[in-house]
Amino acid sequence: MKIANIKGRAHIVTPTGGIDIEAASEGKFSADSQRIIAQLDSLKAWYEQSRPAEDPSLSTDKLQENLTRLEAPVPHPNQVFAVGLNYKAHTAEV
Repeated sequence: MKIANIKGRAHIVTPTGGIDIEAASEGKFSADSQRIIAQLDSLKAWYEQSRPAEDPSLSTDKLQENLTRLEAPVPHPNQVFAVGLNYKAHTAEV
């Protein structure tokens, strides 16, 4: 299961389509992808049990045709981890 932020709303994205999480769950889950992260276990159980209808225009292939539809998956992360490799010699150190 992949989670995407499309127009500020959390979606489940599959190869065959996408699901607006808040709309499909009738408000059980938030449209805020940041909040969805804390509810992943419950979200997975709900998704497996209910199998809501998918929007084919939001399939992984369709989204890759127009990546501008995707926003940051977590707009305001609590932490950011990064590894900077300035030049090839440093890659051996890591």
